[in-house]
Amino acid sequence: MKLFLKKNMLLLSILFLAAFLRFVGLVPNISHPDEGHVQIYSSDLVKNFLTEGDLNPHTFKYGSAIFYLQALFYLPILAGAYILESLNVLLSSSFTSKVLDYTLFHEEAVRRYSDLLLIVGRGQIAIFGILSVLIVYLIGRELFDKRVGLISALLLAVGPMHVRDSRYITTD
Repeated sequence: MKLFLKKNMLLLSILFLAAFLRFVGLVPNISHPDEGHVQIYSSDLVKNFLTEGDLNPHTFKYGSAIFYLQALFYLPILAGAYILESLNVLLSSSFTSKVLDYTLFHEEAVRRYSDLLLIVGRGQIAIFGILSVLIVYLIGRELFDKRVGLISALLLAVGPMHVRDSRYITTD
């Protein structure tokens, strides 16, 4: 482990710099015009999956991957909130209470947890931005040498457009 750290200290420093630049200022940040579209359809994908078993995002404006990726992380948040709220209703009222309808609960949950969903969504994209810096290093090292890989990774890590676009829930 020590040898790995010593041998790759420069790469780890570049990745740390990339992480710092992408996570600092992640929230609060101005909203990107496309984020709302992605968030709405991703949360609707969760709702449709839980209520109807439907895995169709019903929009293909940005491709499907971003919606499935966001829904993968929205699912435990929204389903967990539903389970906790259902348990609360059952335990705090008479046992004749009906189980909450998820369709009715969903809109309120999305509104209530909108900040958390935004942070989780933007965090995912920031992690992909950091991983792309690592991929550029690996490609540069493979095609040329370690020095070219490190320079390429550093340039991508501090590239203003890449840093900016690694903070928004978009496919940019």
